[in-house]
Amino acid sequence: MATLQRNAQKLFYYARNAVRDIAPQAMFRRRLAGLLDQARFSDGSVRARLNYYNRLQDPFAPSAGAVPVSRMPRGRSMYYYDLKEFARYFDPDLRIDFEFGDVIEVPAMPSIVKDRPIAGDNRNGVLFKLNKFRHFHMPADDIAFADKLPVAVWRGELTNPIRTLLLEAARDLPFCDVGTPKPTAAPEYRKSYLSIDQQRRCRYIIWLEGNDVATNLKWIMSSNSLCLMPPTYETWFAESELVADVHHVPLEPDFTDLPSGCNISNVIRLRPSVSLPPPTPIAASSPTNGPSRRSACSCSTSTSCSAARSSLIPRSGVLSQANPRRPST
Repeated sequence: MATLQRNAQKLFYYARNAVRDIAPQAMFRRRLAGLLDQARFSDGSVRARLNYYNRLQDPFAPSAGAVPVSRMPRGRSMYYYDLKEFARYFDPDLRIDFEFGDVIEVPAMPSIVKDRPIAGDNRNGVLFKLNKFRHFHMPADDIAFADKLPVAVWRGELTNPIRTLLLEAARDLPFCDVGTPKPTAAPEYRKSYLSIDQQRRCRYIIWLEGNDVATNLKWIMSSNSLCLMPPTYETWFAESELVADVHHVPLEPDFTDLPSGCNISNVIRLRPSVSLPPPTPIAASSPTNGPSRRSACSCSTSTSCSAARSSLIPRSGVLSQANPRRPST
């Protein structure tokens, strides 16, 4: 049902944008002055947010490769439609520099981008809400935190060495269900595919960047689960404004603190409204004293934990009914 609904949403997305392209573009341009007035007289939070996305301070000239609004390429259609949705309100001869796709480094020239590195001088990357159908899919989560499985979960492709490092670090942690559904991956890394709904059945969801920003951060943050790992790239979602130990639990780059990241103390601090049974601390993993099935659980008597204990150990994953189709990146 979820897949059918998502496909219907995608069809509507393309149909709506195709109609916008067919419509007389002058109709949009006539509305520009009124829309800018609305923005000009809005409260300070709107201006602050715009200044966050666009940090340019000095005048500049477009590069020699800048493209007129009327001739923007459609090769990456969702990127094209998301930018054209607003660019069509301006003079069609105005030229734009943009970089579609994953942006690893800050552009040499001021350019519209989907994401940019958080660290350093990133002002040449002007953030725009691009590829939003994929990146800003945030379905409602109906499962309360206390009713979720006491498991840390991750699924994705191994497009970044840090993801492989996680699989190595979490291999012997029984409260972790991490892996990649990619059939070409090494056997010890492979796990069955998990949908968003299946991953949100777990209390802890690990967020790891791939080529750049990972797509799952938005739906993790909108869920009732707890996000583990800080971002290093930012998008329209304003990831650099997320506060460690307020919005997410940070992890060390080598994941040695992963057991403590799932500790009940983090739950109490970040999910203060959660009511859980008396906690059983998560044991730190060591070559001689790995975490037991009981210590992997942050509560000792709840029904959800009892049900989860039987599924923490199998290498096939805690949610064995998953359909191995595609990774969630």
